[in-house]
Amino acid sequence: MQTYKDFKKGGPQITNLDKICSGSATLDQLLQQENLVLEYWTVKKKKLEQCHQYVLFEQSAKQALDWIKDYGEAYLATHQHVGNSQQETEALRKEYYDFRSRAKETRESVRLLLSLADSFMAKGNIHANSIRQWCDAVDKRYKDFSVRLDKYRHKLEAKLGVKEEVQKEEKKDDQRHSDSSIEDKVLHHTPKELTEEKRKSARRREFIMAELLQTERTYVKDLETCVKCYINAMSEQSCPPGIWSRQKVVFGNIEEIYEFHNKIFLKELEKYETIPEDVGHCFVTWASKFSIYVTYCRNKPDSNQTLVEHAGGYFEELQQKASLAEPLASYLIKPVQRITKYQLLLKDLLACCEGHMGEIKDGLEVMMCVPKKANDAMHLSMLEGLEDNLEALGEVFLQDQFLVWDPKQLIRKGRERHLFLFDMCLIFAKEVKDSNGKAKYMFKFKLMIPDLNITEHIEGDETKFALWTGRAPISDYRIILKSNNLDTKQNWVKKLRELMQERMTYMHEALRDKPPTLFKPTQASKAFHTSTKMSLLGDVRR
Repeated sequence: MQTYKDFKKGGPQITNLDKICSGSATLDQLLQQENLVLEYWTVKKKKLEQCHQYVLFEQSAKQALDWIKDYGEAYLATHQHVGNSQQETEALRKEYYDFRSRAKETRESVRLLLSLADSFMAKGNIHANSIRQWCDAVDKRYKDFSVRLDKYRHKLEAKLGVKEEVQKEEKKDDQRHSDSSIEDKVLHHTPKELTEEKRKSARRREFIMAELLQTERTYVKDLETCVKCYINAMSEQSCPPGIWSRQKVVFGNIEEIYEFHNKIFLKELEKYETIPEDVGHCFVTWASKFSIYVTYCRNKPDSNQTLVEHAGGYFEELQQKASLAEPLASYLIKPVQRITKYQLLLKDLLACCEGHMGEIKDGLEVMMCVPKKANDAMHLSMLEGLEDNLEALGEVFLQDQFLVWDPKQLIRKGRERHLFLFDMCLIFAKEVKDSNGKAKYMFKFKLMIPDLNITEHIEGDETKFALWTGRAPISDYRIILKSNNLDTKQNWVKKLRELMQERMTYMHEALRDKPPTLFKPTQASKAFHTSTKMSLLGDVRR
């Protein structure tokens, strides 16, 4: 889970290079161990589920055999004659219909068992052979019972001259198609029968997981098409110079995204095909790899602009040459759409995964973080004039537009400022536009988190809060911030308080753990203290 936490927070904020290298190696080792554990658990859980299926299947098979033995054989043993009169035969015929109605459920269960055996064989159940043996035993026993029951029916019909009614109904039953919910009907027909709502949830999970895998395979195929039919085709000399020199800008890191999904993520998702409630592990485990989408989304505006300015009709020609149904723009937007699709599918899974919400919720949070981090990174790339190294500051936690009243300004009026919140500081910037009309942020000033205090409520406006330094919040030295809405304000205040508390805790721990230092005076300090002492003695004497 450490990799997920780091992804969510933007990575551990460490400045010492040795610690970074050591921490990176440790995280890689933990990730490998975590992957091995999850893979082992996935295999074991799949086997456990298959064992559970087999136990329930065996119970159903035994129930069918027990019914034939206890009720079917008893009926045949006591119903061998057809009556001495028509009235007696009619009574026996009526008893046959009553018994046949009671036997209908068993007949249906046998059919379901036979159909389910094929389903288990197709899914590779580890107990498939044993299941097949049970099915053969049930099928043989039921056919023998059914033949003898049918013979008795023919005797009754022969004496009464009735043949069509039962035969037509039996034929109608034989022609029925198998139920789409075979597995639920057989496996859940136990003493502790699941509720109908839980059955529907189970079927819904299977459907969502099937959609996740199907759309993932389609997505990988689309990425492959983009790479082969567009990127690889650009090696031809007919490529416009403005596009050839900016190939990385046009496509971003879409090849890296393709490699990740084709070689890793699709195969990882397939491990959870039969246990969709645990698929959240897959997203959490590979959370750090989804930073490639942050890079892609950050580049997307430049890609769009380059295509408009330099592409002309070049990519339309490539589309026609490869006989593709979709233009390049459709392929370039697919990575953005895929993240949204993950969010929707995980939300649907979350709604039908009672008791397994933790893993799905964590996986959903990973996917919700991706577009936010991409948006934050895009805004941060527009920041100019900052002397500090942005990489040293780490990833931005929050960024947004505020109206700011700065006490240092002579004219006290609100000014629009774009704020970036990092682990150690809060940066204020002003949005401006260059000669081409492109927006950027010019650095104005920054406040260090350890120096900050906060006043959450400002009288007269619920969307305002104040930041200040020092011991007391003097009104003339407070920076007033007004957010666009109350939710934004509350989110910022909460995060600022968390960071301030973390800094305070860190400082206390650092001071507590720091060993006491013995003062060793230098020669210069000794001379200074000696002269000072002599001067004081002289003053006393005087």
